Amino acid sequence: MPTRRCVRALVSEKKLKLNLALSRGQQTKKNKKKNQAKKQEMPSVRETGTKQKNSSSKEKTKRSGRSGYNNYMRSECEVVKANNFGMTAKEVKTECRVRWGSLSQEEKDRWA
Repeated sequence: MPTRRCVRALVSEKKLKLNLALSRGQQTKKNKKKNQAKKQEMPSVRETGTKQKNSSSKEKTKRSGRSGYNNYMRSECEVVKANNFGMTAKEVKTECRVRWGSLSQEEKDRWA
């Protein structure tokens, strides 16, 4: 039966071989199977005449930036801090949240 040192040496040797193979651009068995399956699923450009997007890729969505709530909190917290010098950060945020909740939907939309 091999000793612990021997087993550790064998494991580290296998890891080194795998890392070396990956650094050379060689693929592991799992990756080879995945790539072959993808090639079989996707028709070539010559067959279709156009490039097709990979169905598994997610569509990029455009982000609109900060929300109205975030814009409101950024500006209103500064006002609350200036007017109430002794308040802690938690109290300032709580006060701003209460003020945001009391706004009508039209006023909230203005901050968006």
